[in-house]
Amino acid sequence: MSHAISHAVGADFSRPCDEEVEPNLTRLDDAEKWYGAPLAFVCRYIDTGGGAAIPLTPQEVNWLVNTRRKPLLPIYSDSNINGGTVGTYELGVTDARRAVVQAREIGIPIGTYLTGDVEGKATVTGDWVRGWCDGMRPTPYDGAGILYGLCGPDGNLGKSYLEALAADKTGNVQRLILWDAKWVSKSGFSYTEVPQWHPDIPDLQTWGAVRIWQTTGGVYGGVCGLDLIDKALLVPGAGLVTPLVTPSPSLPSPTNSPVITPPPVTPSLAAVLASAVSDAENTFWSIKTAQGMVAGS
Repeated sequence: MSHAISHAVGADFSRPCDEEVEPNLTRLDDAEKWYGAPLAFVCRYIDTGGGAAIPLTPQEVNWLVNTRRKPLLPIYSDSNINGGTVGTYELGVTDARRAVVQAREIGIPIGTYLTGDVEGKATVTGDWVRGWCDGMRPTPYDGAGILYGLCGPDGNLGKSYLEALAADKTGNVQRLILWDAKWVSKSGFSYTEVPQWHPDIPDLQTWGAVRIWQTTGGVYGGVCGLDLIDKALLVPGAGLVTPLVTPSPSLPSPTNSPVITPPPVTPSLAAVLASAVSDAENTFWSIKTAQGMVAGS
C-alpha cells in the first residue's frame, strides 16, 4: 500500500547513454524509441559496481544534461555494498564518503543527491543506514542522499530503514530518500501504459520517504530499467543534476529605452564545474582532508 504522488518516467542505465547501439542511434535514443516519448530523467552509475557497469564520465554528464537536457541522478554501486553484507556503522560512513569522492572526480555538482545501490542480494543493517546518512549529511551533496533497494517492511532496505529511524539521534535518517526496487513486470511499457504509483513502503508512517520506484529492469532488449520519480525532484535545485538555464528571448523595449542585448551563453561542462566548485567548497574539503574524512585517509 502506498499513497499516490505526481510522478514522471525515466530510466536507469549501466552503460553509456551516448554510446551508439547502431549507426546514428544512441542508447538513450533506443530507450526513448521503445518507450515512444522522451524520458523525463536518467540515472547512471558513477562506478563499476564490481564490474556490472561502465562508469559515468564528465563527457557523458555534459552530453546528458546540457545536450540532451535530461535531469541526472548519479548512482554509487561499489562492490562493498551491492551483493554483499553491509553491517557496520563505520562501513556506512565509508561508503558515503567514497560516493562523494567519486562524484567529485567526474564533476557532479554540489547540491546533488547521491544514491547508494543496495539492491540484489545485499544484507543491510540499520547501523549501516545510519552510517550512510551521517557520512553523507556534512558533505556539499544534498540531504542524506538516496538509498536504492527493496523498501517493503520485509525488504533488505525497508526493514533496516525502520531500524535506523528508531536509533537515529542526529535527524539525518529522516532526510534520507528511498528508491524502491520492486519489479512489477519483466517487460517494459510505453508512454501509454505507465503503471500507477504503488511501490512498497516500510510502513504507513514512512510512506513519504519512498519517492522513486524502479518498476522493472533490463527491458527493451536489456537497454535499461524503467523508473518512476516524484515530479517534485525534477525541479531545478531539488537534488538532480539539471540542465543549465538558457536565457529567455528579450522582450520588446519601451520607446526611447536602450535595447540591451544579453551576451551569448554557451553552456559547457567547464562552466558547470566552475560554478559548482566554490571557494567555500574548497575550504570544506581542506578541513575534511585535515580531519581524515576523505576515503582512503
